[in-house]
Amino acid sequence: MKTAYILAGHSNTDPGAVANGVKEADLTKGLRDQICGVLAEKGITYQRDNDAHNLTQVLKDLRSHEGDLILDIHFNASGDFKATGVEVLVPDRANREEIAFANKLCGTVAHTLGIRTRGVKSERDSARGRLAIMQPAGNNILLEVCFISNDTDLAAYEEYEGELAEVIADLVADFLK
Repeated sequence: MKTAYILAGHSNTDPGAVANGVKEADLTKGLRDQICGVLAEKGITYQRDNDAHNLTQVLKDLRSHEGDLILDIHFNASGDFKATGVEVLVPDRANREEIAFANKLCGTVAHTLGIRTRGVKSERDSARGRLAIMQPAGNNILLEVCFISNDTDLAAYEEYEGELAEVIADLVADFLK
């Protein structure tokens, strides 16, 4: 049986980006919890990370296997306040399932929030070049929901947060079937 691992990209130990009076960690935990709530209502098996753990501990806690889905939720920020859109990162050697899910996720988030898609990118195209979350067994996906430094992106997220959690949970449920 496949399992979904729904992770908040930042935790109590790392606030992530801070812009427009919000912390990335607060947003990632909130969206993760809503997605997990919808999955629970649907009877879908999932695991979530522990907010008290840093990334190193989260990776140690993961017990993922081939076929599982690891969805790591993040929000972008930039000094260019016009930067906008959703992007999804996959491993450098992404498989077809990862690429297909990433494309669906990217398009769905863009449509739901009414923001542009920045597309699916390889981890080497990220600011860091290599991402630890891309290493565990399973299908690894890192979602950058929107730019919290962009007033329009943030307002769209705040308005459609509940709907976004629903549609992401539906994508996760479909993937696990």
